[in-house]
Amino acid sequence: MKKNNGNKFSLTLLQAIGTIFKSFVLVGLLGGIAAMMIGSFIIFKTIETAPELDISKIYATESTVIYDKDGNVLDELGIQKREWVSYDEISPVLIDAIVATEDSKFYEHGGADWQRFLIAALSNLSTGDFDQGASTLTQQLIKQTHLTSEKSIDRKIKELYLSIQIEKVLTKEQIIEAYLNYSPFGGSVNGIQKAAEYYFGTTADDLTLAQAATLAGLVQSPATYRPDHYADATEKRRDTVLKLMVKHGYITQDLADLAAAEPITDMLVYTESETTDKTKYQSFIDAVLNEVENKYGLNPYSGLQIYTTMDPEAQELIYDIQNTNNYVDWSATGLANSKTDIQSGIVFMDTQTGQVRAIGGGVNEEGIERGVNFATQLQRQPGSTAKPIFAYGPAIEYLKWGTGTTVDDELYTYQDGSGQIVHNYNHIYQGRMTIRYALNKSLNVPAVKAFNAAGADNVKTFAENLGFTFSPEVLSADGSLFESTAIGGVSSGFSPLQMAAAYATFGNGGIYNEPIMIEKIVTSDGTVIKADQESHRAMSEETAYLLTDMLHTVMTDGTGTTANVGGMYLSGKTGTTNLDPKDRATYGYPDNAIRDSWFVGYSNYYTAAIWTGFNHNKDGYITQTTQSKPWYVFNTLMKYLNPAGYVEPTRPSSIQSYTIEQESGNKDGEVLSPSKFTPSQYVSSELFIKGYGPSGTSTRFQQLDTPQNFTGSYTGSALQFSWNHVKGYTLTLDEARSKASYAADLATKATKISQVPTLNPTESQLRMMIKQIQTIGQTIYDVYATNHYGNEILLGSTTGNTLTVDNVSIGDMSKYKDFYIRARYENSGALTSENSNAITIDCDSCSKPVDIPNMKGWTKQQVEDWVTANGITVSYTETPTNEIANGLVLSTSPASGTLLPGETLTVTIASAQLTVPNFKNEPDFISQYQAWAALNSVTIKVKEEFHDSIPSGAYIGSNPGIGSSITPGSTLTITISKGPAGGSTTPEDMPDNEGSED
Repeated sequence: MKKNNGNKFSLTLLQAIGTIFKSFVLVGLLGGIAAMMIGSFIIFKTIETAPELDISKIYATESTVIYDKDGNVLDELGIQKREWVSYDEISPVLIDAIVATEDSKFYEHGGADWQRFLIAALSNLSTGDFDQGASTLTQQLIKQTHLTSEKSIDRKIKELYLSIQIEKVLTKEQIIEAYLNYSPFGGSVNGIQKAAEYYFGTTADDLTLAQAATLAGLVQSPATYRPDHYADATEKRRDTVLKLMVKHGYITQDLADLAAAEPITDMLVYTESETTDKTKYQSFIDAVLNEVENKYGLNPYSGLQIYTTMDPEAQELIYDIQNTNNYVDWSATGLANSKTDIQSGIVFMDTQTGQVRAIGGGVNEEGIERGVNFATQLQRQPGSTAKPIFAYGPAIEYLKWGTGTTVDDELYTYQDGSGQIVHNYNHIYQGRMTIRYALNKSLNVPAVKAFNAAGADNVKTFAENLGFTFSPEVLSADGSLFESTAIGGVSSGFSPLQMAAAYATFGNGGIYNEPIMIEKIVTSDGTVIKADQESHRAMSEETAYLLTDMLHTVMTDGTGTTANVGGMYLSGKTGTTNLDPKDRATYGYPDNAIRDSWFVGYSNYYTAAIWTGFNHNKDGYITQTTQSKPWYVFNTLMKYLNPAGYVEPTRPSSIQSYTIEQESGNKDGEVLSPSKFTPSQYVSSELFIKGYGPSGTSTRFQQLDTPQNFTGSYTGSALQFSWNHVKGYTLTLDEARSKASYAADLATKATKISQVPTLNPTESQLRMMIKQIQTIGQTIYDVYATNHYGNEILLGSTTGNTLTVDNVSIGDMSKYKDFYIRARYENSGALTSENSNAITIDCDSCSKPVDIPNMKGWTKQQVEDWVTANGITVSYTETPTNEIANGLVLSTSPASGTLLPGETLTVTIASAQLTVPNFKNEPDFISQYQAWAALNSVTIKVKEEFHDSIPSGAYIGSNPGIGSSITPGSTLTITISKGPAGGSTTPEDMPDNEGSED
């Protein structure tokens, strides 16, 4: 092992500035004297703001305690997670490996490797990324103990300054000792002693060359090179360390080869321990630690008390959702070519406060402390979940659009002069529609049109109010957002945390609350730092309500139905992005391969944003059938965590429901009221801000014209009619479908508008025609006749302009008086035409109608003479009556009007009126009444009553009484005595009368 020569740099502040300035002098020579002067000033001012060097932070013994939202301890961070070992207790071969890999000039520099720094600085200046660190071991120790992980020139200058300062306080041995004891080695494994124990079952002073090289390679990226998770990557990294040790003279090639021959998996002896028992909380804790560093500028390992917003129940559920198949069946993804697990990022937060309740940072992240967090650090295109933010929200906010405002979904290009066509996911253009429908069906053209109507500057302002920031690469040359942003087409993208915060604003009445994971921090000296949370009105309450109402429709009737939970009022949006054609070709993926699948939704209580996809495109893609995983995650979260009950948002008093005609409007951003002719299928109610409803009455639908030139003739067996078509559809349904399919095929294959010929009618017009035909039907012509009674008789219907009615007899023709025609739509009567002019049709052989005389009082012979003379058929009935003499005509049916020969006249003849006879004194009076009743169609009922004076079986009375009139078909009730009450008075031979009363 090479030894430190012990020389220490004794530098004052000005000497430090001068040392740092050496590198910038070299850079400045390239830029001129002016650049050097500016650089010197920036360096000086930056160093002035650097924190004081505090050696105690390196040897801190206080633990940082993290609490959940209820004040329960979640985890403790700090020295207790390490087992500190001295320099002499660390294997020399490990020290050699660390120096060779991380800082080959460690024993030569005074805190900074200026040559490496200069190379990195030039690279950073050329890219603007500042991702080339070139940090020495000293700088890395300073960053871990005094600074944040921010990648900036400002932090790098402070890091350099403090590194130079610490080099004059600590020896090289103390620095490397502190570095190895402080460094994380993956998950919750901190410090070299714990790492040696966890991975290899040994101690820091007893590590072999292969083990030392493995751990030396691990510190650069613990999440990437953990041997217990990524053996292949770890092995490659270990071999790189061995090569560097050979290069810098620490070991021979033979030793390197021997160490490299040892498989990583054979070396490991790790076991599950207390290092992973907080796994379910790790994603949230990681985000908290990043917030402590980046937002509050504190060292999270410096004895803090951190009170978080975490709900353990929600956090544990999200962990189980991501890492088991108990709630979402990840094993049934059907992902072609997937080489790794599908990843996901989940954020669950309070809609009203912005407090984050749970975070799902990724799949299979057991024990990986502060690894990649797909919930908070992901930057991916949001797909159609962007539409409420970058399209419809701004249009409602700035243009006062309502849910029923319409836009034309038509062949459309981006308005930047490129001629590039905007395609819908389904590759068709459906015509004019409400923005509610457009969002519900996740169509792209209406969204881009809404973006352009609102204006790029307004869209950007709207999004910035929701917490979004935009780097230069996502903006045009003039600093505006590109139109493609409306449909999620941004180069860098957003995280689930950002998307959740935006959607929570919709559910919070337009108030944006910055998402936070920390309620307060208490430092080691007792200072209380309360949550630093931005909160402001991002949009009007009207805009928030209308967006929520539209997104609720997505859940109940659109792309979000799978995510919905019955009995809850939820709002949300799906979103997907496609893989770049180059990547599809490179990896052999199909054209419909999906890169990202999103769902963002909310209730009055909670908001959730879910992303699924792969970390790298080469790892796999999502299929059309498996894009639904985020929908099931949202459904599960709301089912288990959202309070039960259907809680609707409160509608602002300024929101009013208006009746509109769907598909109406003469331009984008307009809608019209229905007319009296608008079919009911095209009438609906939509929400608008008061005073911004429909701007007029639609004239699209008109009453059909009355058919002209209606003519008819009779052949002796058939009626034949003809007429002129009314103005209606110019194409049949099949013709319209064929032309629309042809237009869609042309547009689908094209990327530029110049590649598509001009069509008339356009595809969007054809689609509206198809829908209209399917909705209200085709034009139908109904041919009618009226009979001599004035009744309307439908003879037949057709879509053509001729009609033949077969099997019409002369007798039938004799019934018809005249003929006419009406036009209507198949499924809508609102547009039916007026009757055409009535026509008569000659029929020489047809009989003429005869008038029916008043026959009351006629004899039967008179009736027979009349019907015989006129060819009328007669039928007779009789009715007893005293109104007219027996045997004469009482009435006819029909009573008046006309009859045609062959038709039937019903004549009612009066018969003698019946009277109830007197058989009461006859010994067998019951039998005599029954015999009489049978002859005269009268029903007999026998009724018994107790009677003190009339013997049992004797006649008491009848109803109707003796001598009263009675009508055939009616009932005569005979009452007989049962004798005195209590006596045995029932005769043994009492007749069994089925009509006796109960």
